[in-house]
Amino acid sequence: MMLLSIWTISLGNSASPTTYEFIVIDPKTGNAIIPADKIIPLANYIKQLEELNKNLKKQIEIYERMKENYEMQIESLKAENERLQKELAEKKKENFWEKVRSISWQVLAIINVGTIIYIFLKGG
Repeated sequence: MMLLSIWTISLGNSASPTTYEFIVIDPKTGNAIIPADKIIPLANYIKQLEELNKNLKKQIEIYERMKENYEMQIESLKAENERLQKELAEKKKENFWEKVRSISWQVLAIINVGTIIYIFLKGG
């Protein structure tokens, strides 16, 4: 598998600065070989890939922790939203009954004023 990866890396465009050509085809035998002068650069490249992999794993762990924190925040916000929805429903209910009381008192006041005016006009 590693040889396949190295072969794939070496097949890139040689004009690119990030292309590494580690495998050479032996003109006599036609076999793919890694020349001695390419072993150290190959080892360094493998080390860079390992470091990159390690850093990416750390980033994944950080993102997973962030995801967990966001999920906890979402749950907290959902609970807060539910509490506020209940509070709003209670306030609306209270407000409705306050309006009913206010209208009832206004109706009673109008009836009383009307009755008093009727009594005074009737003369009695």
